[in-house]
Amino acid sequence: MPSPGKHGTGHPFVPWFLPVGFDSLPASLIRGLGVAMSFIDFDRRLGTLETRIVDVEECHRESILALKRHDAKTDIVSRRLIDGMNRLGSGMALMMERMGIAHTGFPELTMPTEEEIDAELEESS
Repeated sequence: MPSPGKHGTGHPFVPWFLPVGFDSLPASLIRGLGVAMSFIDFDRRLGTLETRIVDVEECHRESILALKRHDAKTDIVSRRLIDGMNRLGSGMALMMERMGIAHTGFPELTMPTEEEIDAELEESS
């Protein structure tokens, strides 16, 4: 491992892995940033960071799965509701016809198209 101060930094507190230009910072600021650490400290902190990244990735993966499951459930419920409302409308029309009541008709419900969804998203934003 190269010693501190190499690679043009010329500063004893600037580790070798920092880019050139850190030598213009005051030593107290560099120490305050926590960059004056040994390789063991750096390795320990890197290990901690890797653990945190893995935790975030797992949490993100679980959140995405939960959102996908919720989306699929919502789609299923929407289809069932639309089918049920269409059957109800047909049944009501048939009952009105048998009773001799003129009905105005019930519009057939359908799932929205991609264009309708895009238009709604644009309108709401």
